[in-house]
Amino acid sequence: MKRFPNDPDHLITHQRLAAVKIAMGERFASLGLIEQAGHMMDQGEALLRAALSEQEPLGYLLLAELLVGKGELDEGEKQLLTARELMQDTEQKAQVEFNLANLAINRERFPEAQGYLERLAEIAPSYPSIWYALAVVHRSQGHRAEAEQYYRRAIEADSTDVRAYSELAALFVDEGEADQARDLLLQGIRALPQSAHLRALMAMVYVEKKDRRRAQEYLSEAERINPELEIIAPIRELVKKI
Repeated sequence: MKRFPNDPDHLITHQRLAAVKIAMGERFASLGLIEQAGHMMDQGEALLRAALSEQEPLGYLLLAELLVGKGELDEGEKQLLTARELMQDTEQKAQVEFNLANLAINRERFPEAQGYLERLAEIAPSYPSIWYALAVVHRSQGHRAEAEQYYRRAIEADSTDVRAYSELAALFVDEGEADQARDLLLQGIRALPQSAHLRALMAMVYVEKKDRRRAQEYLSEAERINPELEIIAPIRELVKKI
């Protein structure tokens, strides 16, 4: 049977072949084979562009991700917005909203990112990292109460999210609320008993509280778990100054 350019099977085949080319390009790049990587990426992009169709809007999303990865942010955003208009699948629509939000965050367009994330929360409230991302966006805009609210919601959604514990604890320390930071990090350590990072942050909280003994205890525990953790050395210097 003859294939036509807008035949769904033809378009999906092009998308899959493009994905293979892009994966090969990424592999070549990781090996330092820059010329070969660029050649594969160009082939992948050409295949995606050839397969663009309103019948298969996933192609716009895939092309957008490739373009953003290449640093072509304006063109990537254009393709994402096209995908946003065409997508019907809820999971794919959620991915587009999250990608648009990430792009806006990277460009420090925080109110715009907030809008995308709020729309994402409406269509896919269990989307991974959504509450953490909203916390980051609100904190970047100076919305302290909203940031705390969404960090806590991120922890409720995933009690093992080290980022949420770390950043909310830092928010408390910045506000002079060391006891709240301590209580939060204790909660995090219970959820993540092998987290050297959280123990190191707890040591930092006790530095703020001028409690050298407890700071040293937590720092020693952190070092025992992960002696290569980068933040240990600077915190150790702060402990010495108490």
